[in-house]
Amino acid sequence: MTKDRMSEFEAAICESSHSRRAPQDQPSYVCVSGSPEFHRQALGRHLEEAGYAVRRFTEDRALLDAVRAGSPSAIVYKIPARRERAIQFLNQLTELKQDTCVIVIGPEIGAELVAQCLRYGAFDYLTVPVAVTRLMTSLQDGLVNRQTFRAVRNISQELAQSNDLLAGERNALKHWNRNLLALNHLTQVLTGSLDSETIVQSLFTGLATLIPLDIIGLARTKPHRVMTWSRLPVLKCEEIQVRERLLRRFPERIKSGAHVRQSLRLAQTGASSGEDCASPSSPP
Repeated sequence: MTKDRMSEFEAAICESSHSRRAPQDQPSYVCVSGSPEFHRQALGRHLEEAGYAVRRFTEDRALLDAVRAGSPSAIVYKIPARRERAIQFLNQLTELKQDTCVIVIGPEIGAELVAQCLRYGAFDYLTVPVAVTRLMTSLQDGLVNRQTFRAVRNISQELAQSNDLLAGERNALKHWNRNLLALNHLTQVLTGSLDSETIVQSLFTGLATLIPLDIIGLARTKPHRVMTWSRLPVLKCEEIQVRERLLRRFPERIKSGAHVRQSLRLAQTGASSGEDCASPSSPP
């Protein structure tokens, strides 16, 4: 992909994130967390003057509860005296699976600790004293990054859903292709033989391939015959019941002379004609 095409792609993502966000994706508020002395500084007031709704917190627990209740757009977090608490807070925020933009403010702590903050989810680390313009620039960049991340995430989810739909369509096409091949084979067998036994047996096995049937029965006249097929030996009794129901369809004077043909599969496995199975007592 050329540089121009990549620029067009990035611009499309940014435009989508700015102009097509759902109402629930609009920036909600900015949380500012720090000591009471930190809140007395002018940073929060400058954020409000810039148009941001600001909520102030002095404890990490209250801030995390607010994040659980509704994800803020950004968090400005002042490192407490115990610096390890900042890493602990960022780790807890990561466990909540939030995409909030986090800007950490604190003293010079060295590149290793700053990198650790960034690895745990902070977007930027600003060293005190912080200029208002520096904070605003970092906050705006972080919100754009958040919007871009959301747009890419939504595109990825839509792509995954499309792939699932395509996989389902592909499986359906494979199923219909197998059915068409089986139907074509059945047609060739039926038209290629004049033997009634071959035609009936091919019809039974062919239908069982196309349709999820366990038992198939066939009755014909002139001569009167009843033939059945079952998929499994355990269905022997049910097959006999189907056979007897078909026999009841014949006139009384024909029943005694009708030829009954059990399935070829049952005959090959040594199944009896059904003396060990109870005959159905209900009328057809």
